[in-house]
Amino acid sequence: MNTMGTSVDVSNLGSLLAMFAMMPEELDKAIKRTATKAGRIIKKTAKSKAPSRKSTVKIAGKTYRLYGYSGALKRSIDAHVMKPGAKKLVARSYRWAMAWSAYVGAARKYKQKVFVRWYKPRKNKPTRTNFLMDVRPVWYSHLVEKGFVAKIFGTAKRVVVPARPFLRPALDSNANQMENLTVQELQAQIDKLPKVIASGGRRR
Repeated sequence: MNTMGTSVDVSNLGSLLAMFAMMPEELDKAIKRTATKAGRIIKKTAKSKAPSRKSTVKIAGKTYRLYGYSGALKRSIDAHVMKPGAKKLVARSYRWAMAWSAYVGAARKYKQKVFVRWYKPRKNKPTRTNFLMDVRPVWYSHLVEKGFVAKIFGTAKRVVVPARPFLRPALDSNANQMENLTVQELQAQIDKLPKVIASGGRRR
């Protein structure tokens, strides 16, 4: 094409337009893949940093973990990816994903049967000793992460239980790796565009 003495080569214009048209879809795939890989990395690090005190007892030939020393929190840590616009119950509250997002923490459905030596009385519940119960780390993982103030039963005393964070350190220690991973996945997807266009949009 020649306009006012200026030559412009438009022989590859069709391919260029096709590339721009497919860019959002291909980048979306890269972001999803990045979120999936990042979630796995953070999950592995969080598991290694989560506090785990283990103690067991045998009852009728079966071994059970003790309440407070079960290691359930470490075992429950999981990661899942949410697509943009999704609404899902994460932990004990709903989350909306604005983009592909990886959520790491205690799995909502995970539970473990443990042995309890003593259970303080509550309303309509008498004191109980030596029984089995299910614990769900999702109920207390945030308390371990951030710390809390515990009231000593039967007294007016309160004790500050210090935080033992495992999620925040896992995220912070992998921050640079997450940034590099994002760049690598986006670049890899962009590099694939010419082949995807040449195949008519069909991925092999």
